[in-house]
Amino acid sequence: MAKKVFTEAELAGLPARVRRAIQDGELTVEEEKVLRMCYGFAETDDVELEFGGQGDDLTRARLAQMEREILMRMR
Repeated sequence: MAKKVFTEAELAGLPARVRRAIQDGELTVEEEKVLRMCYGFAETDDVELEFGGQGDDLTRARLAQMEREILMRMR
């Protein structure tokens, strides 16, 4: 089983639907990493990310787009 990205303290600071999705295991580790960066818990340089072939060279705009895609899938 892959290591989860969020600590309990970080989970407490997330919106309820995101927190539930993480706790229920609905998101992949890569999706959790994207959300971690979007919510300010990590810098893009601090997290090795291979999401959709993007490597770790992600712009803020791409991260925001990925966040929207993840949140839409959670609905």
